[in-house]
Amino acid sequence: MYKTRLKLKKVGKRASKVRFENGRKEGKWKDYFISGKLWGKGKYKNGKKEGQESWYWENGNTNRKGTYKDGKQEGEWHWYSKNGKLEEKGTYKNGVREGEWTTYNEDGSVNQKAMFKNGRTKDEYPIEVINTDNTNP
Repeated sequence: MYKTRLKLKKVGKRASKVRFENGRKEGKWKDYFISGKLWGKGKYKNGKKEGQESWYWENGNTNRKGTYKDGKQEGEWHWYSKNGKLEEKGTYKNGVREGEWTTYNEDGSVNQKAMFKNGRTKDEYPIEVINTDNTNP
């Protein structure tokens, strides 16, 4: 049996619309700012996040977006500033950072790059953080 609930979350006073099946979240969900504007959307499968997920700033611009597989972040993710400019991008594998991650300056130039392996970087294994704006990391 499917039920759809619309409730206010305690933190931040945001509203959620999500369906439950056998006590687990299932299918498409949406979260809204108290103003009624869309805050986030995605899907659940068997109680775990699955597929494309997107979050938004209250002005409507994308905040972040990426994909979940079996409840864990998977593949390339992007984060954006309130004015819509790319701030960071990187890849997740089985829920942890993997490969090259890049942060950007307001003008779109690269600020920093770092390599991750199994969610670890720099001090945890010998791959160097590359700082491209000539400041200390």
